[in-house]
Amino acid sequence: VTFPEALGKVHVYDMITKERAMALTSRVDRVMAFAVSPCGEYMFTSGEYNHDILVWNLTTSVVKARLTGHQARVCCLEAHEDGTLLSGGDDKTCIVWNWKMESIVRQYSMKRGYGIGKVAYCSNHGVAVVVGNNNPDAVVFPCQNTNKQPLTLKGPPGGISTLVYNE
Repeated sequence: VTFPEALGKVHVYDMITKERAMALTSRVDRVMAFAVSPCGEYMFTSGEYNHDILVWNLTTSVVKARLTGHQARVCCLEAHEDGTLLSGGDDKTCIVWNWKMESIVRQYSMKRGYGIGKVAYCSNHGVAVVVGNNNPDAVVFPCQNTNKQPLTLKGPPGGISTLVYNE
């Protein structure tokens, strides 16, 4: 279990011993988004004022990589066992990363709204779903560079508050 705090620290707890296993610090700003790899060995954090994503090795408590590509704050992250990481930011961009290779696979930019607030990924179909802040619609786009066009799904007038993709 992890808990980010305002001072750039993330506290990691062991659920068996119920003790804090580690406190990771390397940011000068508060942690805005974080995700943990399905294997539990890696954690991803983004800061309020830094536009990068730190990849932490939880076994060694060391930053393995720094992913750069966003032009504004990163608001949401989602990690998957195949090495895919999705990030959405206030720059209205969703980036599909191969975090194991530390590379960008694809970027998608939304035309409306105030940034991307939610992301979800389907490895079986190779698509990402993004929802913008103050935008009632969701957009489904292929994670690989293909000729397939994004699909816009009309959301409710009040917007979408939660996003889950069920494979």
